[in-house]
Formats: sequence, structure tokens, C-alpha cells
Amino acid sequence: MIDDSVISAASHKAFLRALETDRSREYFVVYLGKMPVAALSFISLGQPDVTWGCYIGTEKMVPGLFVALFIIATDHVFAKPETSALCSEIVSDNMAPIKFNRFLGLKTTGSYKRTASSGSEIELCCYRLERPRLAEIKAKAFTAMPSSMKLAYKHWNTEN
Repeated sequence: MIDDSVISAASHKAFLRALETDRSREYFVVYLGKMPVAALSFISLGQPDVTWGCYIGTEKMVPGLFVALFIIATDHVFAKPETSALCSEIVSDNMAPIKFNRFLGLKTTGSYKRTASSGSEIELCCYRLERPRLAEIKAKAFTAMPSSMKLAYKHWNTEN
């Protein structure tokens, strides 16, 4: 079940304490300059298949931000030799990342439906990038990134 209820302060603190000992998960805040613009999450680190996700937290759309987050995620995950694939699950009505994944030619591995705690049904589309295609896919992603974001990409700062 997907929990879409409000998270209590106590629950959030317990989650953060658990992260201190759980080496299979990482969460980062991504900064552009001094401004926090997104959060990245990684699940199943140390395993062959790592799942990533992101939350873009800017009020105004930053052109190329999702592309840069994708590249940052690939850099981080595939720096670990045990990683063979980067996986993602995208809500089916979130068309921007779905179109981007299609543009990149990422392998779809199916979809499934989950029921949120509010009772609404959510369909998730699953994607997979395997290590042998990493250079090809990253090169294609760079072609979709605006030149201003390519410059900013060189100066990203993350904090976990």
C-alpha cells in the first residue's frame, strides 16, 4: 500500500534515525548554487538492482532539472561495481519522465497498480537501465539537457 497520509514529526524522525544504520538506502538533497531544488532517493544499494526516485521541490520549473537528476543518479549508482541496473517506478500520469524514458529508450519492465491509504488507485510504470547501456543512455540524456543545465551539472552539490 502507498501511504499518502500526512507524516508526523515523530514518524519522520524515526525514519531519519533508521537511515543512519540502513546502508541499503540513501537520500540526498540536491542544490543548484545555494538553493535546494530536489531530493534523490536510492533503495537497495549494494544489490545488483537499485531503484531511484526524485522529488523536484522548486516552485518554478527549472529546464533540464529532471535530466540532470537522472544523470546524477546514474553517476552515483553505477560508481558502485555491484550495481548492474538502475530501476524506477513512475506514476502513470506523470508524463514528463515517462516521455523522457521513452526518448532514452529505457527498457520497460511492466506496470502494476497500488492502492493508496486514501483509497485511490495508482498505476506505476517500471523502467530499467542496465550497465552495458549506460554510456549510450547518458550520452542521449546529455543531448536533451539545455546548455545552461550542462554548465550547472558540473557544479552540483548534494547533501545527505
